[in-house]
Order: sequence, then structure tokens, then C-alpha cells
Amino acid sequence: MMLRKANASTTGMLSLGCNLSIEKVRLTPSFHSQTCSPSTPTARNRCGSDGFNNLHDALALFDRMLQMRPLPSIFKFNQLLGAISRRKHYSTVISLINRMESLGITPDVATLNVLINCFCLSNGVGFAFSVFGKILKLGLEPTSVTFNTLVKGLCVEAKILQAVALVNRMAHRGYQPNTVTYTALMDGYCLRGQMDEALKVFDVMLHKGCAPHVFSYNTLVNGYCKKKQIDEAMRLFQKMPSKGIVPDTVTYNTLIGGLCHMGRLGAAQELFSEMLMCGHNPNVITYSTLLDGLCKNQQVDEALALFHAMEGSRVDLDIVTYTILIDGLCKAGKLEAARELFCTLSAKGVDPHVRTYTIMIDGLCKEGLLHEANELLSLMKENGCSPDNVTYNLIIRGLLENNETSSAMQLLHDMVQMGFSADASTVTLLLDLPNGVLDKSFLGIPTTGKFLKLVLVF
Repeated sequence: MMLRKANASTTGMLSLGCNLSIEKVRLTPSFHSQTCSPSTPTARNRCGSDGFNNLHDALALFDRMLQMRPLPSIFKFNQLLGAISRRKHYSTVISLINRMESLGITPDVATLNVLINCFCLSNGVGFAFSVFGKILKLGLEPTSVTFNTLVKGLCVEAKILQAVALVNRMAHRGYQPNTVTYTALMDGYCLRGQMDEALKVFDVMLHKGCAPHVFSYNTLVNGYCKKKQIDEAMRLFQKMPSKGIVPDTVTYNTLIGGLCHMGRLGAAQELFSEMLMCGHNPNVITYSTLLDGLCKNQQVDEALALFHAMEGSRVDLDIVTYTILIDGLCKAGKLEAARELFCTLSAKGVDPHVRTYTIMIDGLCKEGLLHEANELLSLMKENGCSPDNVTYNLIIRGLLENNETSSAMQLLHDMVQMGFSADASTVTLLLDLPNGVLDKSFLGIPTTGKFLKLVLVF
């Protein structure tokens, strides 16, 4: 929506509208790069507006669009750029826009809004303001998207004072903030733990006649949960229906996470049941949050029951979900159950990530199963998942604690060669080894003492 001058009865302010929408594009799974032919009108209509399976397909579509004569409209390019940015390929979008301009394709304000958004989401708000300057230089009129994205970008980088200053400057120049603007400011204060300031912004928003949206309440609920003020979050949640606001899945997920974090599992489970009764479908985040809470509060049997319920639902479980349960089982001493679940991942089409492998390796080491731990480490590497600092330190400690000193020394050497460092717990075990066992020189440890030049990870 373009900015429009308000009439005298609206105090000379500019209306920005009350919604932020950055080139939302429906992404369908039916796109194949060969469907976009420069000579086919139907294909031309698809270009930019329909979906794609992956980034490779999107780039192929972009290249075909550049080859068309006449070129597709800037609107079509904007749709494609917006779709790619929604897949979080921000640097790619930035590169594509630069390429367009180098070929003489003039961007419009929507194109530059997408560019601003990509810079803001890449912690490059300074570059985003350079693009804003370009909008003005080109004689284009900023939109509500332009200003709200800049405000949000400043808030994400914890530059809340600059964000407030920007909103005030825009208001003085005749631009009226809207619900999205105020919610972005609220989020900025919430990120800093300044809930009183966030509430003040909320009150100003109401006073200015901008109706709050569910995401406005979700922002405050999340802020209270982050500050461990779960009772305040629940009170706000209970007020939502009376204000005409229907809580959504994000609301419930946030509160369930907050309750679990405070150890209030009963209340979290009650809220989960309420969520179901109100007709809200839990997603993988809902289940994973509750599963994590149960595991961290040593309620593994309940976690297993929930997991089996998840398997019977329509929710697609991801590696995060499986990793949470594997970790809970290992910590509860149920290594065999954890191992069985881990071994089913391949059949389920789920690839373990470094944390999943590390948890299993740690569980095996704690049970003294060093041979299996080493085999899993080798399998991890074979599957293209590189061990990290935590993985190496855990298995080295396991080897040292089980008197597998020679194997520990070999892994220690491998770890250093990979650019990782021994953490404090590992160094303590190393320094307790008899003289002559550890070649301290290659670690930068003087042989005459226990002074460490090695950078420790605490």
C-alpha cells in the first residue's frame, strides 16, 4: 500500500495502514525448471508467481525470466524474490537484485522493500538504511512495509532507542505508525526484558486507535515468559478472549514452553489439553516443547507416552523431536531404548545431526561402551556429519575415565588438528595423567609445569 496524505481531520498525519506484508507468494510443490519456456504464454504467467521445490529451481526460473523477450514485469520478479526471501535465502536475494540492476532492470519500491528486509534479517540494518536512501533518491514513495521493516530491523539488533527515534521522526513528518510498527517496538523492549516499556507501547497503540492483533499479544506473552514472569503471561492470555483476540498455536506454544521451563509440568499439560479442546492443532513445536519439558523434569515415561501419541498424529516429526527424546532416555539410564530409537531414524528418513550423535556417544561412554562409542564416531564421519568440540571432549573424557589412555591421546591429537580445544573438564583429566603419558608440548603445555597456553572452553 502506498503512503497517502491524510486530510486535515486526521491531524495531518500520513496513513500507513495496519498490516505488514512482504511479497507473500504461494509456494507450490509442482514447479519444475523446465516448465518455464520463453515461448509459452502459460509458462510466462507461471514465472515468478508459482512455487519451486528448492533454491536450484528458483535460480533456474530467474535465469529463464531474464532470457524472455519482452522481459516479465517487475511485479513477477518481485514475487520470485519475495518467495526466495521467505525461504531465508537472504544473501541470494541480495545478489539477484544486484544482478537485475546490472542488467538495466529498474527496481520499484516493492523490490527495494524485499532488499531492505533481507538486509535486516541478515543483521545488516545499516545497509538497509542505505537502500531506504536509494528509495528517496529515485523519487519513489516509501510504503508501510518500508518503515515497519526498518523499525523491526533496528529492534532485532537491539537498537531500540534508534527504532523509537525513527518512529517519532516519521510521525513528525506526517507518517502514522500502525499495529505492526508498535508491535515491533514492543518486541524490541521485550528482547531487552523491559516489559514495563513494552506495555507502555501497547497502551499507546490502543490510544492511537490501532487494534491489536494476536501477534501483539504473543509478543508480550513471550516477553513475560522470557523473564520467567509466567503468571503475568497467563493473566494476559486469559484476557485475550474478552478483547476479541483468539489465541493461536504460537500463543499456546509459548505458554507451554514457559510453564515447562518453570517446572510446572501439570499446568503445561492442562494447557495442552485446553488447546486441543479449543480446536487448535498442535504442531511439531508444541509436541517438542512439551516433550522437552517432560524429559528435563525426569518424567520420561510420560514423555514416551506423548511421543507415541505424536507418532499416531498427522504431525511430521523432525530430528529435533527425536533428539530430545534420545537425550531424555540417555539421561534417565534407558540407553537401550535410546539406542533402539536412534537406529530407527534412517528407516524413518530422518538424518541425525551432530547433537544427536553426540548425545548417543555420551550415553555409550557413560555406560563404559567405549568400542561402540568409537564405532558411532566413525559412522558419524562416514555419514558426512563432522564431530564438533563437544563430541570430541565427551568421548576423550569417556576414554580417559575408562583408562583407555592411548585411544584418548589419538583422539586428542585429531581434535587439535581439527582446530578444537580441550574444555576445562577434559584438561583436568589430562593434567592428572602420569608424567610422560601426555605429550604436552604439542598442546602448548610446558613440560616443567601445568601452565596451559591452550585456550580452554568454559
